Amino acid sequence: MKTPAGFWILSFGEAVLTAGYAVSFPFLAVYLSGHRHIPMSLVGLFLALSLFMTSFAHVIGGELADVFGRKKIMVSALFTRAVLIGAIAWVIKADGDILLLLALHPLGLFVGSFYSPAARAWVADSTPPERRMKVYGILRI
Repeated sequence: MKTPAGFWILSFGEAVLTAGYAVSFPFLAVYLSGHRHIPMSLVGLFLALSLFMTSFAHVIGGELADVFGRKKIMVSALFTRAVLIGAIAWVIKADGDILLLLALHPLGLFVGSFYSPAARAWVADSTPPERRMKVYGILRI
């Protein structure tokens, strides 16, 4: 099946984001409860609220992609997310201020969530209607 130019790069980016989420959440939960001694119930609440914020980010990301362009939003969301992940890693390594960590994590999720609606819109823009279902299916896999 023919895919739009750049589709496999987009798919790789999705795979990296998904793997990052899969690794970071359990690690952060164990770190906050085991090393920082935050009760697991509060850790769960914190992570749930962080993820809840991403639903709003998807709406904002879609609007930003319409205004500024899909590629600009995808690139800036990935870059900003990478910088924030680096900052989170530094706070953890330096055993820094817990409040800074608790602020950076949801901010990283929020800004990183701008990527997904921009990527979906790019696929819609780049793929003829009769092939979109297959392309979206590949992207989800």
